[in-house]
Amino acid sequence: RPQEPQPDLLGNLLQERVSTHAKRMMLSLGIYVALLCVFVWAPAMLVHGAGLSHVLPFLRLRFRYVLPHQLQVPVELFVFHLCMLAFLEKYKNHIGEMQHYWLVYLCGKLGIIESVLP
Repeated sequence: RPQEPQPDLLGNLLQERVSTHAKRMMLSLGIYVALLCVFVWAPAMLVHGAGLSHVLPFLRLRFRYVLPHQLQVPVELFVFHLCMLAFLEKYKNHIGEMQHYWLVYLCGKLGIIESVLP
């Protein structure tokens, strides 16, 4: 029920089953991995493959960890996941409106509004 407000998000999460959480986390992990590949890994490989990292010093990647490496990545994923949940909860109506307008526009261009949209 994405459009219903959930003022007690943490309480709702604690009441649900572990399998429900696991499904959500796996879906979120898949989405985040895809986004990281498209927006981070692929551009970095293109820059490195083109040899621009040798020419431009700000394109040389240096990793610095605040925590030990084994903890840094899970902590970052956890914080990012919580921030993304809060962002989606806050702007879900605006996101839904944008998706609706986009679908109406696209289906109108393709001439399939009556068969796709209610």
